[in-house]
Amino acid sequence: MLANKDTFMVSTKLAFAGSHPKFIKYLEERGLTDWEISYCCLYALGLKGKEVGSYIKMRSHYNNSSEVREKLVALQQQMGRDRGVVMDGRDIGTHVLPNADVKVYLTASVETRANRRYLELQEKGVACDLQEIAHDIEERDTRDMNREIAPLKQAEDAVYVDSSDMTIDEVVDKICALASGKM
Repeated sequence: MLANKDTFMVSTKLAFAGSHPKFIKYLEERGLTDWEISYCCLYALGLKGKEVGSYIKMRSHYNNSSEVREKLVALQQQMGRDRGVVMDGRDIGTHVLPNADVKVYLTASVETRANRRYLELQEKGVACDLQEIAHDIEERDTRDMNREIAPLKQAEDAVYVDSSDMTIDEVVDKICALASGKM
């Protein structure tokens, strides 16, 4: 895990602000605190290299903070009201945008997701362990499915898409076909 979360969060906001000042200004104008803005930047920025596992664990940990979640959900809902938007997340269809026109519950087996992550990290030259990645994914799924606030689950009106045996192009085609049929 990261040694100092506060330092990490501040540096995340600063790194993101350099390349996306309008995004930071948008969040500030909506009254988000520096901590909340940093958290939003985590979602948008991602991390490269060895910190990926820590980043995912940290995101999942802060997903359980009701104060942070409330502000992020309100911001996401406003974005959905302001214009047509495509969002992904573990509670978008059930909690954030429950009245969305198109909802897809996109999933894949733990093994498939672990292998995809492993290949992605290997391609970047990052040393990693496939079993550790699978364990982290499984742990996150369990934690997110059992959290009190907006647990991970399929919305009743969402189309279930298991991408375990699909290429990315097949997934894109499937989702675009679903969206075209609803629009």
